[in-house]
Amino acid sequence: MFVPYSRKAFSYVGSVLLLAASSVALGGNTSDSQALALTQEADTLYCSNQIAAAQKKYEEALKMAQQGSSPQLIAQISERYNRCAHVSPAALNLNAKTAAHKQDDTAEAMQYLEEGRHAYAAKKYSTAVTLYTQALEALPDAPATKDRRAFLLLSLADAELATAHDYTAVGRYDEARVFLQNALRHNPSSLAVKDALSKLEDSVRNNPAITPEHIGNIAEVDRLLALAYGYYGLGQFDKAYKTFQDVLRIDSYNTAAQQGMEKTSNAKARYYTAARNSARSKALADVSAAWEEPIPPDELPADNLGADIGSDARVQESDMDKLLSSVNISKINLEDADINEAMEVVRAQIRLYSENSGSPVSVNINTNFGAPGSPLYKQIMDRRVSLDLTNISLKNLLDVISAKTGTAYYPTTAGLEFTYSGRDAGPLETRTFRVPPSFFNEAPTDEDDTSDVFSTESKNSVSISRVDPKRSLAAHGITFPPGSAVQYLPASWSLTVRNTPTNLQDIQTIVSSLESPDRQIVLNVTMMEVNESTLNELGFDWLVDISFGSHTFGGGGTPQKSPSADGIMDQVPVLGTVTNSAPVVSAGLRSGGQVFQTDSIDKLIAAGSSAGFSGASAQRAPAILAARGIWSVADVTVIMHGLNQKKGTDILGNPQLVVKPGAEQTIFSDMKVMFYPESYDQPQIAQTQMPFARNGVNIGGQNFDVRGRINVPLVTPAFPNSFIKYGGDNENPGDGIGTALVVHDAELDEEKNIVRLSLTTYQNEFDGFVNYGTPVTQAVMNDNGDVIQAVMTENKILKPIFTSKMANTSVSIVPGNVLVLGGVRKSRLVKFQDKIPILGDAPLIGRFFRSEGEEKETKVFIIFAKVDVIDPTGRDPRTGERPGALTSK
Repeated sequence: MFVPYSRKAFSYVGSVLLLAASSVALGGNTSDSQALALTQEADTLYCSNQIAAAQKKYEEALKMAQQGSSPQLIAQISERYNRCAHVSPAALNLNAKTAAHKQDDTAEAMQYLEEGRHAYAAKKYSTAVTLYTQALEALPDAPATKDRRAFLLLSLADAELATAHDYTAVGRYDEARVFLQNALRHNPSSLAVKDALSKLEDSVRNNPAITPEHIGNIAEVDRLLALAYGYYGLGQFDKAYKTFQDVLRIDSYNTAAQQGMEKTSNAKARYYTAARNSARSKALADVSAAWEEPIPPDELPADNLGADIGSDARVQESDMDKLLSSVNISKINLEDADINEAMEVVRAQIRLYSENSGSPVSVNINTNFGAPGSPLYKQIMDRRVSLDLTNISLKNLLDVISAKTGTAYYPTTAGLEFTYSGRDAGPLETRTFRVPPSFFNEAPTDEDDTSDVFSTESKNSVSISRVDPKRSLAAHGITFPPGSAVQYLPASWSLTVRNTPTNLQDIQTIVSSLESPDRQIVLNVTMMEVNESTLNELGFDWLVDISFGSHTFGGGGTPQKSPSADGIMDQVPVLGTVTNSAPVVSAGLRSGGQVFQTDSIDKLIAAGSSAGFSGASAQRAPAILAARGIWSVADVTVIMHGLNQKKGTDILGNPQLVVKPGAEQTIFSDMKVMFYPESYDQPQIAQTQMPFARNGVNIGGQNFDVRGRINVPLVTPAFPNSFIKYGGDNENPGDGIGTALVVHDAELDEEKNIVRLSLTTYQNEFDGFVNYGTPVTQAVMNDNGDVIQAVMTENKILKPIFTSKMANTSVSIVPGNVLVLGGVRKSRLVKFQDKIPILGDAPLIGRFFRSEGEEKETKVFIIFAKVDVIDPTGRDPRTGERPGALTSK
């Protein structure tokens, strides 16, 4: 049987023979050349299975060859003509189908090849392997396609090598080995494949501990680190810190995450430092603003629980009723009018009333009956109204029109809206309400199924089961006609309902009457104390000794409140031969302790001295600079002394307490118990004798050796014999060092908008000990034989000093607001300016003869209270948010 391959071979070989014959034997004969061309056309038709057309071409070629001079050409054409004439129809049909099938397979293989090359270029190597494999399977295995198959095998080997590299990088060594073995089979001479196989078997080069999960973790860690630093760049430090922690959950030893957490904490610390400085500066500024009278708010914020959050605040129905009742329509006449026509007349009457009364009234009346072509719309429009009324209020007029047309009207943010009066009739609208999850637990139900998400054993508990808002609203009598829907989002307390206006109005009424059970009060009290003291002083001392001759001298004046040079020259290094006997011109100028005395408890404690409250210390301010000039007739020394000090102390207490209305509760913050002496035994002085010997004692001009016994005192200082316990008694929360908060009573008003509190705050601090004792002295003889008073014992009798701050008050406060419960502000300023007469008033140089300074002390103690109301879920029923701290944003 004739096969396609034989026909193709016949065509190509025959064409070659004809060309050879033409070149050798034809010799340029025109008829033979035309016959040869016709034969080639016939061969082409024959290979294309166009047998009939090929026979005609062979006949034409044979006739043309007979006119020529080449018998060999005639024989060749005759052989082709006979072969073409003996092809059966079945063979022709099979030949055509086989050729078409192979052509389709080849085209499909080339398509796979092209797609594989694109995938390889896009670095999708595993996809390229699949496409190259499909191309090999589709391409016929024939000598004509040998070169193409060889190219496909090389391409497949390259793709398998690239895929193996990818798998090796992620630790999938076994799969990479399979790909390399396949690549070596497809391209045995590839040095790259052989090198990759040898490297794959090298355990030093490839870490055997690497797994695909590890590679995935690396990518996830990189993503989280980039996200965390992104949060840090945006200033969202809490999110950044949490994301860094997520990195450590994956990679426990990630240094970048720890450094990021450190960086985030430092940024937060810088902010908190700035916030502290801001709060401290404000507290100091409040001292100057203490005389300002607080201005109370005009009105209290409304509780928006149950409000329609899909639009602006809804108009209160009672306010709308008052407005409609205040408008009087003098005369209205309607005859066979539909609802739209009636509303046009009513609008005109409202405008007329506004013009005549002089008080503009704005009532926007709209109609909402759905699509104009709907059956219900036509039914409403078919109802006619005929009226003839005088002196009727607008509210009564609208009631009459709604009754005659079978409609209803409701107040909205846009005014009044007329719609269907039936519960399930009318167009569907969508509104969103704010309700807490506990709202669904209040729905009445006749079922006693314990699996019901709305049935709870206690009314005070909040169900954690999944809420069914449709079932809950249906229990309240709300119907859901076709097309209606309801959805509740617990995270935002959003109840979205699509229903008829009547049902939506009923839902609004139900939600507005909502009462949340077991609301609790969160009390956040901050007790803040800020102390600041500043001291500034600058002065000059002049020591002058002048000689005007052998009998005339000049110098300083008589000391007043200061010794002469004693205490002044002690602070100055030796300058030449200065002596403490030099006269002081500025001896009357005060400095240091001569002005700023330790006449307060704080200074007495800080000094640790038993000096009296008004005892003055003669210590002057420290010297800064000294200069001395010596001439033949004068010796002048000037000493500049001064001081600039600033000290601040900040104390903050922040107790927090959750209080159930009607209960008394106490919270202690950093309370400490202290024991201190209550009484002391008196000091005891005993006498004992000890041998005494001294040689060469001069008595009356003669030296004698003295022997004998002398009385030596033995001193026992005062010591405590009983102690007092301060603190640790729950019945007296005000005792003890620390902060205590006692809430005597806390209650909510009926509308749950005001919190009434009765509370007491304590803040006790231990300042230090004051020594009430005096040293015990004894007259003794020193080595020079002089009798002096020697201190036998300090005899300290220490008593503690406490600072107690208490505020006992009853207040009313709106939840979520901060109230100042009480506080103390104190400011003390001491200024002095001493000068030498005449010299101190001189311009410019007069400053060198003056001593000036000031000491300023400022104390602020303020008690803030922030009150929040929460439901059993820990959220504010009004906002749905968890209450923040006193300074939360």
